[in-house]
Amino acid sequence: MGERIFIVCGEESGDLHGSSLMSALKSLSPGIEFAGMGGERMRKLGLVGPDSKEVSVVGAIEVIGKLPRIWKTFKTLKAMLVERRFDCVVLIDFPDFNLKFAKEARRLGVPVIYYISPQVWAWRKGRIKTIASLVDKMLVVFPFEEKIYRDAGVDVEYVGPPLLDVVESGVDKAASRKALGLPVESTVVALLPGSRTAEIERLLPPMLKAGEIIAKGLKARPFFVIPAANSIDAGLFVKIIKSASIDVRVVRNSMHKALCAADSAIVASGTATLEAALIGAPMVIIYRMAPVSYAIARALVGVADVGLPNIVAGKRIVAELIQNEATPERMAEETLVILNDKGRRASIEAAYNDVRKALGGRGLRLHGGFRPFQRRVCLPHRPRNEVPLRQRDRVSGELHPLRPPRNTKREDASGDTARDNSRRGSKGPQLLRAVVFHGLRGAGGHKRHKEEPLRQDAIAPGGVFYLDSDRHACVAPHERRKPPPD
Repeated sequence: MGERIFIVCGEESGDLHGSSLMSALKSLSPGIEFAGMGGERMRKLGLVGPDSKEVSVVGAIEVIGKLPRIWKTFKTLKAMLVERRFDCVVLIDFPDFNLKFAKEARRLGVPVIYYISPQVWAWRKGRIKTIASLVDKMLVVFPFEEKIYRDAGVDVEYVGPPLLDVVESGVDKAASRKALGLPVESTVVALLPGSRTAEIERLLPPMLKAGEIIAKGLKARPFFVIPAANSIDAGLFVKIIKSASIDVRVVRNSMHKALCAADSAIVASGTATLEAALIGAPMVIIYRMAPVSYAIARALVGVADVGLPNIVAGKRIVAELIQNEATPERMAEETLVILNDKGRRASIEAAYNDVRKALGGRGLRLHGGFRPFQRRVCLPHRPRNEVPLRQRDRVSGELHPLRPPRNTKREDASGDTARDNSRRGSKGPQLLRAVVFHGLRGAGGHKRHKEEPLRQDAIAPGGVFYLDSDRHACVAPHERRKPPPD
């Protein structure tokens, strides 16, 4: 039986990185199984679980409307994790959701690997203490993140930015324009309003108004191209664009070609800004959110710039128009400077080289970048069988099976599927033989398990353990407590 990995991401960029990870892991271990939450790309590769577009949202106020759906999805994922045995949980970005889910995985004794770190260096730095207590292995994509986590006592490894492998190379501007049906000699501006419905509704209208101003400021008619995320319905773009007086093309699955074809771009703050920098598209970074959400974010942010290229470069290399500054007039002004000033365009392109150097030049591909999941991140052995998890009752103190939700199915030892009719059991033996795992280890293989006697009352109230094939109670170290003196 192959490995089982539980992966959780909640955004378009996470779906992109998660699908790349799944492809790499499949080539390393063809029999591997995936469950969790992801987008269209990950689901096509065999991921079983909820669609991430149901929970994707940004902003403290904006999230309120989706709370019931988010909570329902969270409970579904939790039930999936309880119902079957998984070798590890891999969390990709999406920190507010994923750190809460890490607590559930930790409680169940499932090792937690975090890939694409929360940006603790930018805002809400106090989260690093929570991360240190919940995450077994942190895989970071920016070189400066490694020291931050290591100083906080987190087992961390720099694996390189996956975008350096994902971004297409060797595609010139003329070929990209031909592929998109754009005139080769024309002026092209790319508009990237984000990958969420709320972002597009908020950012695309002022972008189109900026496009009208840009068209008036140029001698020749420009063309505007919008690379649309797969998760967004085409009707939304039609509804917003139909009143625009400029030539707009909406393309699917062609963001890199659109950026390569563009003379300039207006890009919503996020992962797409780094992709634009790596491709070499001069841009203006913008973002707007609800006023209350922005006030909260400003109070928590600890960096001067919000655009990833500016943060990686350590200085402002492209313009940022945030909140009240993100007006059509200012977007058009900054874009026209790029289009009309060759010196400004050349300085931006030169600064992009510094960004590439800061990121290490090349991404770490299959032979290096994702090998940590197999070679450098060695998971403690956890026997996978269908013996239900057991939990100590917080009131009575009895040990009983931790059951999946009602009306769920499970596989028994023979492989047959049956209804789960497990009931609370009686008290276990006074002395349990337990295998206490001592966590993850770097290169060199697994640490040997340390077996030691564990009294029944050494399991904390609410603590979870499972039974291995020898009927031994296997307890995660964070679930143990010292037994009272005899």
